[in-house]
Amino acid sequence: MVDWLRATTVTGVALLAFGGVAIAQTPTGPKKPPPPADSLGAITERGRLLAGYDGAAWIASDSIMARRPATGTLSGYVAQRTNGRWVVA
Repeated sequence: MVDWLRATTVTGVALLAFGGVAIAQTPTGPKKPPPPADSLGAITERGRLLAGYDGAAWIASDSIMARRPATGTLSGYVAQRTNGRWVVA
C-alpha cells in the first residue's frame, strides 16, 4: 500500500511540475511576423562565413600543433577570407 501511495504521489508531483513548465512556456499575446527573406539570407551567409572561419582555424591550428611549437610562442590566430580562400596567421 505504501509503495502504491508513494508512486502515485511522485507521479502526481511530476505531472504538476512539468505541466506548469509547459504552461509557463506557452507564448501569449500577438505573434511576431516572420523576418523578411533578405534578413534570413544575411543570417545564413554570416553562419556560412563563421563555419568557414572555424574550419580554417581548425585545420591551421592542427597543422601548427603537429610541428610542436615551443610552449608560450603562440598566443592566438586570425583568419581572413582572401580571393575565395582562407588565410590564417
